[in-house]
Amino acid sequence: MSRPRNVLLGLFLLLAGGCAVHPPAPVAPAEMCRFVRHDLQVEIPGGSDANASLTGDARAEPTLASQLRATLGAGTSLTGDAPAMLFLSGGSLHGAFGAGFLHGLAQRPGGLPEFKVVTGISTGSILATFAFLGDTQKLVEGYSITNESELLTPYIRIRNGRPTLTSLISVLKHGAVASLEPLRGRLREEFTPAVLWQVRQRHMDGRRLYVGVVDVDTGTAVAFDMGEMASRYFPDGQEAAEGAAETPAQARVRDCYVAAVLASSSAPLAAPPVFIDNRMYVDGGARFGMFSDEIGSVIVDEASLVPNAAERTDVYLIVNGTLRIDENCGKARPQGAPEPCPPYGALEGAHADWNLIELAGRSEGILVNQVYRFSAERILERDPSNPPYFARMNPDSDAHVYTMPAGSGLGTGTMNCAAWKEEDKRLLNPVQFYPRYMRCLIDYGSVRGAAGQWDFQPPP
Repeated sequence: MSRPRNVLLGLFLLLAGGCAVHPPAPVAPAEMCRFVRHDLQVEIPGGSDANASLTGDARAEPTLASQLRATLGAGTSLTGDAPAMLFLSGGSLHGAFGAGFLHGLAQRPGGLPEFKVVTGISTGSILATFAFLGDTQKLVEGYSITNESELLTPYIRIRNGRPTLTSLISVLKHGAVASLEPLRGRLREEFTPAVLWQVRQRHMDGRRLYVGVVDVDTGTAVAFDMGEMASRYFPDGQEAAEGAAETPAQARVRDCYVAAVLASSSAPLAAPPVFIDNRMYVDGGARFGMFSDEIGSVIVDEASLVPNAAERTDVYLIVNGTLRIDENCGKARPQGAPEPCPPYGALEGAHADWNLIELAGRSEGILVNQVYRFSAERILERDPSNPPYFARMNPDSDAHVYTMPAGSGLGTGTMNCAAWKEEDKRLLNPVQFYPRYMRCLIDYGSVRGAAGQWDFQPPP
């Protein structure tokens, strides 16, 4: 190893041992968001959870389960239809699948259900607002990027498929692989006063919208009530006139709404945590792949209260991913060696080099994948007599063929999704978001949604 590389390695180790990232300045009580928040606890076998409820910066509210029982009622709604509930999972760039699937579903006879409850975690929280409003065109537009710089600013640099040593130092300095400040700005533009008014109106009609985060300080998963927050933008209960100036108090409400979605999307290591009311929050996927336990208990209770399964809450679950973990090529290969990788799991041959960031990222991916599997399983098995509508990305997504339209800003051509992803790698070398691949996933999801291709659904 050369001397300069030794020096860089020494610097890297020093930073790893002592680098700290400072939080923003404390927020004064008058400027706090004070979300209505509900802890999402997984029961401890043999007893109740010992975590105490927050005081001071949290408002005493009924439990989420009781709120949901009141929202869903017992069976058939006033319109004669069974109430519907939508779960949107995390999945980063694979949220493009969920956007496409919902858009395709909206094209079917009858359109989207009027969801009484929508929950989202991570990328699902980005989808949640417009799914709640039934505006699937906005969902598609939100994932139709031309460059990942529209969503993040990377602190890491990739060369020949590996992070450079200097960029590893940058990651440690910033405490994350990338900043999501571009996404914050994009969300603020999307969540206009008109959008908040629509959320407020549905909230006043008894519908509920929640996004999930993890409170790092308490270690609990938390549901933020987004409809209640949107309602505060209109203190007199009147919609703001078009073009009216936003007051400082309204700007704070909109910033709070955006911060909750950003916190839900801030996966540890991938992005910095988000501070709300002087507490540190990260991606809800660290505890749940999708809302499960308290909501699931409501579904079970409903089974005993409503004998007729056709009148119970219709549950829709969209998983933005395959629920699989891709195999990683662990074997060393000569530089420039072509694919494929030597056989996975083979004992013969040297293993490839590894570094802290890559290992941490891979480990986090494996753990999150398992959390998502558990979360999906808990929802799917709650009430076997009334199974949900369930869709996830299938392995055939890579083979889906998509023609890039003229004027997309991404060139033209016809390839499958796997090939479009390789094209993104070749042209952009992105850290996380692959624009051409995401367009292909939107189309894949839209085709499936329009055809009503659920992985399984209630019997007719």
